[in-house]
Amino acid sequence: MIGRADQLAVLKEAYGAASGGEPAVMLVGGEAGIGKSRPVEEFAAEVTGSGGTVLSGGCLELGASGLPFAPFTATRDLLTFLSVAARDDRRGFAR
Repeated sequence: MIGRADQLAVLKEAYGAASGGEPAVMLVGGEAGIGKSRPVEEFAAEVTGSGGTVLSGGCLELGASGLPFAPFTATRDLLTFLSVAARDDRRGFAR
């Protein structure tokens, strides 16, 4: 992972904050081929290896303007489900 130490450090810092209870969302973006996938894969492996959860997705290329927040809206349903499940667990409801 040559040249990606700074980017991995930012991801790890956000994960550390999230592990401490502070909400964190990270969006990794850039032109095709600049090396986004490998650092994200390395980070995800480290997080899942330590018992964490990683949600990841991709975006379709929609021209120059694109949809900058598409990755966040794509996770909305899953986050809603997890929130409801956590609330139900606290109340003792079975799923």
